[in-house]
Amino acid sequence: GAQTSNRAVTVFLYLEDTELGGETQFPNADGKSPTTDYKSCNRGLRVHPKKRSIALFYDMKPDGTLDPMSLHGGCPVKKGVKWGGTLWLRVPHGGH
Repeated sequence: GAQTSNRAVTVFLYLEDTELGGETQFPNADGKSPTTDYKSCNRGLRVHPKKRSIALFYDMKPDGTLDPMSLHGGCPVKKGVKWGGTLWLRVPHGGH
């Protein structure tokens, strides 16, 4: 349904090591033009799951607009399992 707030900050907690794959990918975080290739997991920044670590990132810019660099997704797990949890800090639409 309709959302009344936006994610301002995301914290992804890695609860288990993953043997191969399972990275959190930020495909637009490589300084190149934005991509629509979200499946290959070969663009941008990739964070490998490591038990007791986190990936923290801002979903919004300081002016309250959404940050396209925060676009993210999970790469396929090739060996092992991926266990994680997400915490979101939210603000009303418009960032106020």
